[in-house]
Amino acid sequence: MDGPCRERHGMAPYSYLGALAVAPVVCALLIVMVSTAAVGVNGTILESTGGPRPANRVVLITTVFGAHPPYVPVFLKTAAHSGVDVFLIGDSDAISGLPPNVRQISMSWEHLVGLASTMFDGRPLPLLMSAMRYKAVDLKPAFGFLFREYITAYEFW
Repeated sequence: MDGPCRERHGMAPYSYLGALAVAPVVCALLIVMVSTAAVGVNGTILESTGGPRPANRVVLITTVFGAHPPYVPVFLKTAAHSGVDVFLIGDSDAISGLPPNVRQISMSWEHLVGLASTMFDGRPLPLLMSAMRYKAVDLKPAFGFLFREYITAYEFW
């Protein structure tokens, strides 16, 4: 096959037909992987390790410190139809009428900073303690460690 792609890189141009041929195989594998899970009572998935798991294998963790933002009702409607569980962690007021897949976990800013200090052998973190509450997003890469007690039943967070 001749053309600029072969001349520059020594290979044929990308074939969309090849990608279309592989896509059904990948989809079939995903369907088989999902359909082989044994579903137990109350919609929990029973793993080979014997312990019940939540029907959703993915959890989204977000923090809300202080007053609720005005878009929370829209966020909750979206979360209700997302297919994942959602944890709202923070010190904001309790939200009534949460969808079944949304869980609100009450935690003070001081407690969150205390959890973060465990990553540093318990050393105090004065800069984080005095930071604005929106800085909790800076801790997102550590959420798996910080909230491990809440996410043990999930594969992805």
